Amino acid sequence: MSIEMNKYIRLLSKFGLGKDSSRIFLLLLSKGEKTALQIARELQLGRTKVYRLIDRLISKGLVNEVMGVRGKRFVVDSYENLKLIAIEKEAEAEELKSTLPKIFEILSYISAKDSKHSKVYYYSGMKGLKQMCWNSTKAKGELRIFEIEEMADVFNYGFYEKVRLEFVKRNIHIKQIFNERKLEPFTNVRELLKSHVEFRYIDPKQLDMGFEILIYNDTFGMYNYEGDEIFGVEIENPRLAKMQKQIFDFLWMHAKPMEILDEHGTSKLRSNK
Repeated sequence: MSIEMNKYIRLLSKFGLGKDSSRIFLLLLSKGEKTALQIARELQLGRTKVYRLIDRLISKGLVNEVMGVRGKRFVVDSYENLKLIAIEKEAEAEELKSTLPKIFEILSYISAKDSKHSKVYYYSGMKGLKQMCWNSTKAKGELRIFEIEEMADVFNYGFYEKVRLEFVKRNIHIKQIFNERKLEPFTNVRELLKSHVEFRYIDPKQLDMGFEILIYNDTFGMYNYEGDEIFGVEIENPRLAKMQKQIFDFLWMHAKPMEILDEHGTSKLRSNK
């Protein structure tokens, strides 16, 4: 199978077409009407399987059955019908989203039964760190962060903008302590900068932050994304989280306030004037 064909099959898989149904669709699209026997021979597939896959393509509105002099044949209806599949998937996604509040309510009730026990979660790779980052949007009220660099420099910009929008939506107030005296512009979420974040600076000679640390609810999380070691750990324990919040708040009182200069988050150490 050619590299080009593999590319087409990967694209069609996003519309719910498997490898062999994609091959049938592409064959009919490029060569026109075919009988099931012809399709089976050209693609080296069993005829029973071909009929089953064609039925699936017909149900998706991508293939039509036509009767000819020599019997039943199959032809692509219109490749533009892929748009209908996209619309259907979009509707399914909206339905899933609408059921989330009820599902979360049920699952939170179930998980509460085991809430007395400490839990430790390990994450690896950038996918794992994204999950940890998204978990922080569950913060109730306040999120405390020891920040070693702006996360937009680490994650995909679009992903972290979604995280920031979620912070705003959930009315989460964020306190961040940096080792940097100045921050470059990093966001277009203006509402976050107006009323949801505060930045402070602490001299690395006093506290050299080698790990990113998040503290919220009963969760203490830390992760590393420098070099080859990309991993994170979350610990759910009320006593540990309480102690870490106290440490953060003590350092926050001694850290120097930073001033946000524009609507994109450019910040610098506040003047003592």
